[in-house]
Amino acid sequence: MRLKTKTQTTMRIQIEPLTHRGPTGETLKRNPKVEAQIIEALSLERPALIKRVAVKDFKAPEYIQAECVVYLIRRSMQDGDDDLVSELMNCLAVRISTHIRSQVSKLLHREYVDDCCQDVLVEVIRRITDSTSDGDDFAQVCFGLWLKRAAFNTLRRYFRSQKQDRLNDNGDNDDENLDGKKNIESLEDNSPLPDQQVIEAETRKLREKEAYKLLEKLDPNERNAFLLRHYAGWEIENQDHSVMTISRYFNRTPRTIRNWLNSASEKLQRWHGGQQ
Repeated sequence: MRLKTKTQTTMRIQIEPLTHRGPTGETLKRNPKVEAQIIEALSLERPALIKRVAVKDFKAPEYIQAECVVYLIRRSMQDGDDDLVSELMNCLAVRISTHIRSQVSKLLHREYVDDCCQDVLVEVIRRITDSTSDGDDFAQVCFGLWLKRAAFNTLRRYFRSQKQDRLNDNGDNDDENLDGKKNIESLEDNSPLPDQQVIEAETRKLREKEAYKLLEKLDPNERNAFLLRHYAGWEIENQDHSVMTISRYFNRTPRTIRNWLNSASEKLQRWHGGQQ
């Protein structure tokens, strides 16, 4: 029996392109590394695929990136394979649960953490499995940043609830205070509430909308490296091999990553100044 070559297998597999357009009107594009993993994943038998997606160690050679997993979930939905959708989504949820809890714990009181984490997961599942929209195509471009944005939308509700609960708790003690109104004002003046972070973030979001128009003009590698560094806060390199860095993500040297970032910064500064 003649074995099929990798080239023959690759040519037979068709990957649906992303359709969502950015602020400049350009269609979003996946990283070539993600597309290569998609092709590889689609060639696997079902048991092997589930085993690969369940791998959580990003250093392992068999690790499949989250961007690829999102594509596989949406493709399985189109194929009507609900069981595979469920298995893939469960694997993804296990991967991101620890990260979500870590981020939520930094921003909310512990009494809100469990519920918020659960709601973030529900929001992630809802958005990924929404077959009526391509609005979350960015999850296949830069999943880490997309997850951060998805989590923030849920966090806003808990910020408001936490603020209101703190004010209500303060109001219950009015009889013990000379002036309840002054007490609330003191709380607002001297103890900044999480809701203030929401206001600041929304302001940044407006500025980022304009910035994203310029980012769309960058080379894909430069753009994604810039987003990971300056938006998602990833390190370029780290001696701890358990830490995912930009260098490890692209499988390029730190020097190459710095060159990309410098090039991106120079172009953005030039374009922002109106010199195309």
